Amino acid sequence: MFRPNCVSRRDFLASTGAGLVAVNEAFLSGAGRQASIPLLKCTINGGLRRGTHPALPTTPAECATTARAVVEAGARAIHVHVRAADGAESIAPDDIARTLTAMRATAPGTPIGVSTHFRILGDVARRREVVAGWSELPDFASVNFNEDGAPDLARQLIDLGVGVEAG
Repeated sequence: MFRPNCVSRRDFLASTGAGLVAVNEAFLSGAGRQASIPLLKCTINGGLRRGTHPALPTTPAECATTARAVVEAGARAIHVHVRAADGAESIAPDDIARTLTAMRATAPGTPIGVSTHFRILGDVARRREVVAGWSELPDFASVNFNEDGAPDLARQLIDLGVGVEAG
């Protein structure tokens, strides 16, 4: 079992093979070098439920409109909590694909990351199975270090070519 208090995030990423993380032209190394350019990332909806705020984007179209707006405002990366049609958080392949495709159409070239937190499915093995079925890959995905299965999920994402973001 992974114990988040026993290892630093840098050591955790190194253990999964993520010695170097790149977003566009910004590079961060395990040695702690600073980014070569400033990076502003926007989380457009977080884990909030539909109806929490009238402007909260939950559908692919709403996420796409918001993606364009935050990039125009200066964001250089976007984090999104993907939703199913009923508004519940989702990592289902179809929901991921619809949301990423819509957002990439309005914010081309902008790195987009997704949440993979445990509560979305509530099952470590099922989460890995679902991620394995992704046909449209995000540029990065958040992995919460305090959750069971985090090292294996991070390795899986790296093997798929998806960057790992410390959650």
